[in-house]
Amino acid sequence: MNFDPRVGATNLTVFSSGGRIIAFSSSTSVFLVPQDTNQLFWLAADSQRAYVGLTTQGHKRLYAQALVPFANPVPWGQPWILQAWFRLPRQENRLTLGVRNSYARYEKLRFFRAPLKLSFILTLTLVLLLSLLAAASGALYAARRLVAPIQSLIEGFRSVARGDLGVRLPLSSRDDWGFLSHSFNAMAQKLADAQAVAHQSQSQIERERFYLETVLSRLTSGVIVLDNELKVSLANDSAVETLKAERHELLGQFIAGFAAWHPELSEFVSACIEAHRSASGEFQREIAMSHGLNRRILLMRAASLTVGELHTKGTVIVFDDVTSHLQSQRDAAWGEVARRLAHEIKNPLTPIQLAAERIQRRYQPLLDVPHAEDLAGLTATIIQQVEAMKRMVNAFSEYARSPDIHITRFDLNQCIGDIAELYREQSPSIEIALELSEGQLWIEADQARILQILHNLLKNSVEALHSLSHGHICVTTRMIPDSEEVELSIEDNGAGFSPVILEHAFEPYVTSKRKGTGLGLAIVKKLN
Repeated sequence: MNFDPRVGATNLTVFSSGGRIIAFSSSTSVFLVPQDTNQLFWLAADSQRAYVGLTTQGHKRLYAQALVPFANPVPWGQPWILQAWFRLPRQENRLTLGVRNSYARYEKLRFFRAPLKLSFILTLTLVLLLSLLAAASGALYAARRLVAPIQSLIEGFRSVARGDLGVRLPLSSRDDWGFLSHSFNAMAQKLADAQAVAHQSQSQIERERFYLETVLSRLTSGVIVLDNELKVSLANDSAVETLKAERHELLGQFIAGFAAWHPELSEFVSACIEAHRSASGEFQREIAMSHGLNRRILLMRAASLTVGELHTKGTVIVFDDVTSHLQSQRDAAWGEVARRLAHEIKNPLTPIQLAAERIQRRYQPLLDVPHAEDLAGLTATIIQQVEAMKRMVNAFSEYARSPDIHITRFDLNQCIGDIAELYREQSPSIEIALELSEGQLWIEADQARILQILHNLLKNSVEALHSLSHGHICVTTRMIPDSEEVELSIEDNGAGFSPVILEHAFEPYVTSKRKGTGLGLAIVKKLN
């Protein structure tokens, strides 16, 4: 086939409907060989319609491919297809190639859009997770760095609360936390210094308290301290011993409740309350207390404990059992009185008795019988009363005299038996029973004093039973368990003492008998 340059195509090719080349013509060396059929050719062959498309040939040169079906010259033959290639100008080639490349890239990107989207999603998800992990790690690290000083501060306060004042926080920075740590360390140091001072003060207080307790324990006077609520805050050993109470009954207890434990001390408790409420701040009183046969006298002095000029902290009460002291003074006074009475009375008694006897001897023979009898009765009365006065003076002398003590070892039961036999003979109407300990009861004492005591006690009992038809006296001895002491008791079924006399039974010149001197029990107590 001859190529006509006027057509403008670079080559022309005639194909049969089956793709066989019928004819070919080219105007350039680029198309020396007919081009193979492509997808566009088969579209034109199948549809028998003309198609135009662009394709690349050589070095990215674009050509327009035109396919036009036409009738076969042979009447019974299939249609042929004319393919013509047209080279585009440079400008259109560049633009078209750019559009084509862009479209190709677009198609490529559109093809990879779903995988890229999934990849981007996975990538972003991974980046997000990594970011979250990094943020959490950073936040945790920052929180740890932020909380670390707080935790350290909390641990420091807990240690201080437990009493460990030696804890110190590290000064790792100069920010607010560093200032707070420095303040905590300063506070802990001040607390440690204050604790050391408190311990030192406590030790000094304990030493002073021990010294005070030692001094109070050595005092013979009883000391009680009452607080503002009338509770006993301090009581020394002498106070417990003098009041004959237990320590737990005093310490920490209300003084008013102490009377419930010991009713005999009710007057003492009332005096303590009155001393505490005394406006003058000083109080002194002598208190007499009786419990059974025991009668005691306490000399109580009290003063207010003040802090400053106005505030009252409590009351200190000091008391002494002056019973023995007063009794000694009373005994000494009575002894002096008895000694003087014995001296002043005994001297004229002998001349009076001698004068009465001389009058009787001299004038009785000179009188008639009636007058002589009267004279004899009068002189006998004088002599009898003088003898009574002598016996009383001798009792005074015996009470005033303090005989020497001679300690010997003797059997107390035997002495009691001998004296009991004497009084049985003198008073056969009175039954004297002996309930003595088994065997011999050896003691070490002044035998003369013991005999005098037994004589005085048995004499008092016998004299108290003369008015009774069935008098009974029981003398008992026994060893006190867990000790080396002996108990001697003399009981009778007499009328006993009245309450008024019982309180002063052992004092001189106190008696319930019309003819008694009142010195028997006083001598017994003095000899005891």
